[in-house]
Amino acid sequence: MSHIRDLPTEILFLIASYLQGSAKFALARSCKILYHQLRPVILKFNIDYQNSNLLGMAAKDDNITLARWLLDYGANINAFFRGKTPVMRAIKHSSSTVLLLLLNSPGLDINLQNREQESALWIAVRHGASSTLWRVLERVDCAVDLRHQRGQTALHLAVWWGRIGLAQNKVFFLFLESSDMKGTSRLFHKLFNPNANDDLGISPGVRASRINRPSMMALFQRQREYAAPHNSLHNEPSLHQAVLHGSVGAVRLLLLRKDRDLATIDRNGHTALHLAVRGRRLDVVDLILWHPRTDVNCIDNDGNTPLWWSTYLSYDEITERLLAVNGVDVNLVGGCGRWDAPSTSLHHAATRLDTTALKQLLAVPGIDVNVCVERQTPFSTAAAMGRANIMKILLGIRDVEINTGRELMDPPLERLRINQGNLTTHDTALGIAARAGNLDLIRTLLIHRNIDPNLENRWLESPLVLAAKGAHARVVDALLADQRMDAYSLRAALWSANDEDVRRAIQREIDGRRIYSGQIGASRSQGGLAARWPWVANTDHGSR
Repeated sequence: MSHIRDLPTEILFLIASYLQGSAKFALARSCKILYHQLRPVILKFNIDYQNSNLLGMAAKDDNITLARWLLDYGANINAFFRGKTPVMRAIKHSSSTVLLLLLNSPGLDINLQNREQESALWIAVRHGASSTLWRVLERVDCAVDLRHQRGQTALHLAVWWGRIGLAQNKVFFLFLESSDMKGTSRLFHKLFNPNANDDLGISPGVRASRINRPSMMALFQRQREYAAPHNSLHNEPSLHQAVLHGSVGAVRLLLLRKDRDLATIDRNGHTALHLAVRGRRLDVVDLILWHPRTDVNCIDNDGNTPLWWSTYLSYDEITERLLAVNGVDVNLVGGCGRWDAPSTSLHHAATRLDTTALKQLLAVPGIDVNVCVERQTPFSTAAAMGRANIMKILLGIRDVEINTGRELMDPPLERLRINQGNLTTHDTALGIAARAGNLDLIRTLLIHRNIDPNLENRWLESPLVLAAKGAHARVVDALLADQRMDAYSLRAALWSANDEDVRRAIQREIDGRRIYSGQIGASRSQGGLAARWPWVANTDHGSR
């Protein structure tokens, strides 16, 4: 008797082409011979439909053979798998052979960053050995000044990890002395900026001096391009320095000067009031706000006001103080800087677990509760994050519009689209709750006077049918108690139920309403029952 493994390879490929992904893998694992014969099919399926995630696994396990096969079949060398590209994973797990293969492969983007803004160079500084870091730096297209988390370069991270004596960080600094090292590319020296500031205005040299890294400071000081860190703070305005140090007495004396310009910004674009708010210095904020020339709505380089920052950072005591100032702009749209998406102070309050900031903002006259930014309102933001306490407060406001942010004009609260189905399964909110067996949500939704409990999804399943299939007896009882449930839904649920208790409950409701097959046909459009459930229309009400 012939076996499938005896078939020619071309016929095996043809058979595998008609199988689903799991079936292909099951067939390949059934026999060692079939595994080798169907290897091209499996690899091509992984490349075409699974985003080449096998290449990430090969990088983790240092499987050079599998990595070569995948690259030969055209795998995406830059594909992300669980937040990392193959080269990132090879660096993190010290897979030296696969890393060398990937670094020498065409099409590699060494500067790709994941959602955490990590690049291959960043991971090499943090996790890699000296040899790994040098291999990454040898890439001509490696951007050594690429910005990462909080605007930091890889050198910022090298300075930071130097505090625990990581040897790779010392090697990282050696490319600064490229003129004294044989075989080291001068390109690194041209691209590297030892004075690059992060989002807080701190350069690697300043960081090294603050955390006392004398050996690293010696390397920096030998560079002509390097600016000594002891001058960095002295170039700032005196009032800004006093605010940064939290010196209330110095701030009070400086504010007494008649020529004091409170709109002056530092090199990062912040006024003294911005620095006081971000530093959470309420006493300094109070001093500045008492000055007659203080503009409470002053903006920084990113267009953010002190109030925007206080709500963004959840500094409630400072928020309360700023809101007490006349003319404060509570509807300003900020967050247009480098990392933050546009938002208002009310959006910030809607994301929190507590309602302190929300109540403070809603008490201000003129606040716009329906302000829409990036197609999101405070209410939609709270709904997306499941903040029921925030939603309850906002719904208590008469003018709130719950559907703001859509392309069409917003309907009033009484016309909530409670019967709207989703785009994929066409399930309504009631259908989703019924499938999950969420009794509390079912009872809440049924309170709405316009809800239709008979609407079906794309598979012609009503909420009662979904609850019956899932054997959610208490949900079925709640739906049966609703008088809007029509005969068609009852009979369809009866034939869909697998649990005997659920079937008996539905049958009792049918008998109590005296529903027969003729009445069922009349409860829907003519021919609708016969077209969708032909076996129901020809069945007696007591039989299955």
